[in-house]
Amino acid sequence: MKNRTRYTLAAILVAFTVGCSTPTDPPAYDACPNMSGDQSSVPAGYVKDSTGNCVPEPKYSLVITIEEPKIGTTVARGQSLICKASVKEENAPAGSTLTTAIWRIDGNVVDCQTVSTDKGPELVSGPASPVTAGLSLGSHTVSVEYCNSKNGECRLASSQVVVTVPPDMIVMAVRQGVYPNEGDADIWAGDDKAGSTAVRQTNSGGSKWFAAAFPDGSGLLWVTGINQYLWRSEMDGNNPVRYNLEWEGQILRPEKTVVSPNSKKIAFMASIGQSSSYSAFVMNVDGSSIQRILPDKEGLVPDIAWFPNSQSVVVGWAENDELGLSLGYLYFQVSLEGGVKTLFSIDAYKKYWLSRIRDVSPSGEWLMLWDVFGSDQAFLVRTDGSGEVKDVPLKVWEPVFCPNGNEVCYLSNWTEVSSVDFNGQNVQKLFSVPVSGWADRLYRWNRSN
Repeated sequence: MKNRTRYTLAAILVAFTVGCSTPTDPPAYDACPNMSGDQSSVPAGYVKDSTGNCVPEPKYSLVITIEEPKIGTTVARGQSLICKASVKEENAPAGSTLTTAIWRIDGNVVDCQTVSTDKGPELVSGPASPVTAGLSLGSHTVSVEYCNSKNGECRLASSQVVVTVPPDMIVMAVRQGVYPNEGDADIWAGDDKAGSTAVRQTNSGGSKWFAAAFPDGSGLLWVTGINQYLWRSEMDGNNPVRYNLEWEGQILRPEKTVVSPNSKKIAFMASIGQSSSYSAFVMNVDGSSIQRILPDKEGLVPDIAWFPNSQSVVVGWAENDELGLSLGYLYFQVSLEGGVKTLFSIDAYKKYWLSRIRDVSPSGEWLMLWDVFGSDQAFLVRTDGSGEVKDVPLKVWEPVFCPNGNEVCYLSNWTEVSSVDFNGQNVQKLFSVPVSGWADRLYRWNRSN
C-alpha cells in the first residue's frame, strides 16, 4: 500500500480522537493500482483482471474454417448449399455463444439463421454450424458472418467460396439408322458453346422420342415410339419408370412432352384413346393431378412450350372452313388456371402459312415458330400481343432457342447441332453426336434455372 494511503488513515484516527470534522476533499481512489497516477475509473481499452489490476482488453479474433462447400463447388439453380463452418473465437469472454449465422451471396444477405439466443454452441469449442441458402443463376462469392452473444459483435469469415453453376445444354434423342427409320435411340447432350463434346446420357437402347431433361438435373423424360408411353429415368437412364396416363378412363397417347422451368410440372399434347385430335395436359412430375387445360379440338397441333414463369404454356391449332380447307393458324397462351390469350395468327397461303411451335425464349419475350413445310425458316413473334415478327433468314431444322436466349440452336446435319444469331449471322458448330442416325428434335436444357 502506498504512503499516501497510510497518512490518510492516520488523519482519520486523529479526527475521531479530537472530534468529527468534514474533510474538504474526498479520499483518493485508484481504479488501477498497478498503473501510474490516479485512475478514477477503468480507462477505455482496459479491463480489470481477477487480481483487481487493469490490463489491456483482449483483442478477439474469430477463427472460421469453411469445411464445405469447397472452392469450385458446382450446383444448379434452386439447389441448396450447406455451409458447414468450424467456429472458434480466441480470447472470447467466458460464456460467449454463437447466436447468429448470416449467409451472404455477393454481399447480400439471403438467409439469416438464428442458432440460439442464449444457449448457442460455445464459440471457444469450435462447433460446426450449418447454414442453408438457395442459389440463383451465375457465379457467386459466398461468405458467412457470425455474431457473438457476449459482446454483440459480428464478423465476416475470412474464407470465401466462389460457386458456379453447371453449363446449360442441348438435349436430343438420336435414333439409329437412316431417316425415317425409327429404331433404337439414346439421349445425348452437349454444352451450348462452340466446340463442345456430346455426352451420351443413356446407354440402354430402346425407342426414345421427344427427349427432355428436368432443369434441376433430377432426370430425363421421353416417349416410346410404338405405344406412345411416357417414361422418366435418372440422368444416366437408370431406373426408368412409366407414367400411367389416363383421362376419364381412356389411355392418353402423348407427344412433345416439355418440363416446366421450375421442374415441378410436365406439359404434353395427347390424343385420348383412339381419337385423332389432341388435348393439352399438365401434371405434376410424379404423374399426379393430371389437368386438361385445353380440350379436344380438330386441328390442334401436337406442339407445346412453357413460358419461363412455369404458369402458362403456348399451343396452336389450324382453323379450317366448312369444306375442311385451311384458314390459317392461331397461337394461344394458356394459363394453368384456364385463361386463354391470343398471341398470333397466320392466314393460309401466306408467308409461314404452316408453322409449328418450337420454343419460348428464356426471357419470355419471344415465341419461336418454324415454317416446317415451307421455307424451313424460323421466325420469332413478340409475346406481348404487338404482332412484331423477326425473321431468322437461314434455313434450319428443328430449331429452339439456345439456352443463352440470344441465338437459335438447330440441327445443321442429322446429328450435328449449330447456332446462329437472330440475324442469320455468326453460325457456329456446337457439337455432333458420334453415331450414325438422326435426331427427332432439340430440347433446350437450362440447368441453371
